[in-house]
Amino acid sequence: MQRARSKANRLVQATLCILAALEFPFLEGIFEATSIEVIASVLGIFKKTICTPFAFEGDLFETVI
Repeated sequence: MQRARSKANRLVQATLCILAALEFPFLEGIFEATSIEVIASVLGIFKKTICTPFAFEGDLFETVI
């Protein structure tokens, strides 16, 4: 049971990384309403805490941060 839950969590995390990298339109409103400094810090935290375990290297993160 624990193993299945762990796999599901990793799948959700990987999906979030992919969605962020693709810059889905539903994120636009959040980005427009927020300063670039806040976006950069949030994406930095997001990359370190969620995406790093997947060795994710996205242009979005390198461009913004």
